Amino acid sequence: MKAGWGPYSSRDRDCAFGPLGEVIDAETQFKIDSLEGQDVQEYPLPSDMHVREDYRVFPLELEDNPLVVFHGTALANFAAIVAEGLKRGIDVGATLESISYAKGSSSALTHWVGRREVGQDGIILALRFESFQGLHEEAQIVYDYKTAPTQPNIIGYVVVTAAYCHR
Repeated sequence: MKAGWGPYSSRDRDCAFGPLGEVIDAETQFKIDSLEGQDVQEYPLPSDMHVREDYRVFPLELEDNPLVVFHGTALANFAAIVAEGLKRGIDVGATLESISYAKGSSSALTHWVGRREVGQDGIILALRFESFQGLHEEAQIVYDYKTAPTQPNIIGYVVVTAAYCHR
C-alpha cells in the first residue's frame, strides 16, 4: 500500500497522510516516492503479530534470508537515510560508534518501541547486504564499525505509527 497525499488543514500543509492515516512530513513522502522504480516494497504492519507471538513484520522470504537484516528508527530519519545512507550514531550526534542491524525484524521492532518518544512514528527497514565481509557479526546482530559504513540496499519497510502498542 503506497502512502499518499490526503486532505490537510493549513497547520498540516506540509504533511502527507500514510495508509493508516498517520501524518508523514512532505520530505519523507518525497523520499518514499523517490524509491518508486526501485525494488523497494512497503509492507503493512501485521495486525496479528501478538497472536502469532513472533512479532515479525516482514514476510518469511525476507525474515529467512541470511543476507537480509533489519533496522528500526524514527520515520523522520527515513528521508536522510534514503538521501545519504545509514550513519553511525557518533556521526549524527549520538554515542554509538557503529550501525546496528538485527537479524530478525522482531528485534528491530522491539528496539524501536523501547526507545521512541511519545507521539513519534517509526519505520522498520529491511536491508540486503551482498555479504557481511568487513562487518562484525554476532548471533542476532550485525554491527558496522567502519567510518565509511557499507550501505545495504533498502528492499522494504514497515511504518510503525505512534499509536502502535507493543503487547
